[in-house]
Amino acid sequence: MTEIQAVKDSADVPIDNLCLTSAGYFADSGLACGRKKGKPQAFDIDPKELVELSVKMASEKLAGILSPARVSGASDIIIESANKFTRIPEAMILSDAKSLDDMSLAGVMCEFRKLVSEGKGAADFAIGWRRKLDYQYWDARLKDDFRFMPVAKIAAKRFEKVKTFIRQLEETINAVDIK
Repeated sequence: MTEIQAVKDSADVPIDNLCLTSAGYFADSGLACGRKKGKPQAFDIDPKELVELSVKMASEKLAGILSPARVSGASDIIIESANKFTRIPEAMILSDAKSLDDMSLAGVMCEFRKLVSEGKGAADFAIGWRRKLDYQYWDARLKDDFRFMPVAKIAAKRFEKVKTFIRQLEETINAVDIK
């Protein structure tokens, strides 16, 4: 929710705070549903399925608490946050908040967990990371994934810290300090 607040602060448009906050709380709630379906990790759930499960949970849990229009609004924000071309300000904010998380150490750790679950290790992770750097994957994400410039700047700062972490990991894997 901290990411949502940071993005919201940078948006210069009227925002439906109740719907946005509700959507923020439920945007990844489909992960819990996925676990009940035998998909223990976030990366086992298809992104489209995650949106569907999250909307279902939001609709069920918010019914009777919020008006039907607000439940629908929160659900629409969750759905539209996955649409790169959305013009709904709340969905753009939620999308930027999620992308901001991806550009941090938390996002890196999720990626690492996925590789570990596939039987791979730190060296495989570092090789994949280096490949993404070489192909300018992260540069493209920084350029294309953020709709609000202040958030892009936060993401760039987080990314620099992640790069430092990865460099240290590569040095450890290669035993640079021992050679």
